[in-house]
Amino acid sequence: MTLPSVCCWRSSNFFFAKIGMIIERSIANNIETIWLVLNNIKGSYVFKYSATVSLILSIYEIQGQANTSPYTGLVAETYGIVTGVTDFGFYIQEGVGEWNGIFVYDEDDLYKDISIGDEISVGGVIEEYYGVTEIIISDLVINSSNNTLPASIDLSTGNLGESHE
Repeated sequence: MTLPSVCCWRSSNFFFAKIGMIIERSIANNIETIWLVLNNIKGSYVFKYSATVSLILSIYEIQGQANTSPYTGLVAETYGIVTGVTDFGFYIQEGVGEWNGIFVYDEDDLYKDISIGDEISVGGVIEEYYGVTEIIISDLVINSSNNTLPASIDLSTGNLGESHE
């Protein structure tokens, strides 16, 4: 892999450098940090770059198969088929079975053109609201419309739990 050249700012001067090597790369709490070595004709410099990143997760991963999501408070992106629409958001599902659905909260009704059967990609902050995992929407793309809904599961109210959100 050939690493690119970059334009940098150091001590009130711009300079161009070639990325020599990536020393370390980590992602924690939606912050990606990269430590790398920059080389130019004047020498080598160690440089730290940090940026907020959005996790790309399945609904199953977001749900975490537990009472609370392991990603609560983090920004994530996921996708699914719209299976229900309410006054304050909508439900999406990815596949069939437990832990494959999630509520997407849209307080400002920004995405009111959503229809049941739309396949969407959605981004936002993962939160727990009265014991229900949800995504507080910040971004949405409609990928396609009029899709077949995932198969339903018959449940009695006594068997309804966290895994059936």
